[in-house]
Amino acid sequence: MGLKLFRQWSPSISQLKLLSSDTEASSDTLHFAFPFTTGAVVFSPLTTLFAERYPKVKFDIQLATGSGLPVWYNTDLRVVHDTYSYEDVKEYFLADAVRIVCATPVWAKTHSVSRPKDLEKYQVFGARDAVEHRSVRFTKGSKEEAVLFHPQIVCRNNLASLHCALTGKGAALSVPRFLAQSFLNSGELIRLLPDWNVSSLPLRAITPNQKLVNPIIEEWVKYVQASLAFQRENFKCPDK
Repeated sequence: MGLKLFRQWSPSISQLKLLSSDTEASSDTLHFAFPFTTGAVVFSPLTTLFAERYPKVKFDIQLATGSGLPVWYNTDLRVVHDTYSYEDVKEYFLADAVRIVCATPVWAKTHSVSRPKDLEKYQVFGARDAVEHRSVRFTKGSKEEAVLFHPQIVCRNNLASLHCALTGKGAALSVPRFLAQSFLNSGELIRLLPDWNVSSLPLRAITPNQKLVNPIIEEWVKYVQASLAFQRENFKCPDK
């Protein structure tokens, strides 16, 4: 019962405390939790830019793996991939990150990949949810191909998958395009099957589900949505 009451009232009490003073002059702390890679590459830098609006507010950012950390546990906002079903939360859709398949130019020259099914013959690197005994669906207009992978190396991180591909020993599968951008620009990696699409990576912000939501958090959500909307090559955002 104590845990139930803590879950119910702790977030509201902390937010009431923050709202009790002028947000522009507040010295309170907002606790954010982001996934490791997207948090380091996307959301932490965006929060740094956003924080200039509130010089008296401290933004405490932690990078977390998986969805095991409850949003109410000393966290005002959390960004998650896909869906979150551990508890009752308020959800904000941020964007869908475009995902691609890529490899080094040398690997691509010596390994023929003209359709998704060709990838089954080779070593692929991808986050666990993309390659561990699961079929990955590719689409091209009305065409669809489901490809099943049983890789020797299963990476649990998209950035690790990219760096494995940089060794020239295989292709990186279903990695967010924004992570591969610098390698594509430098020519270290090239995109495979550019006419085929793989499922995008949903990015969502969640907060404790309550009527009172910190206005700074809601402003952060709008700021991030607008910022990602400018990167249409890497993110799919809802049309305004």
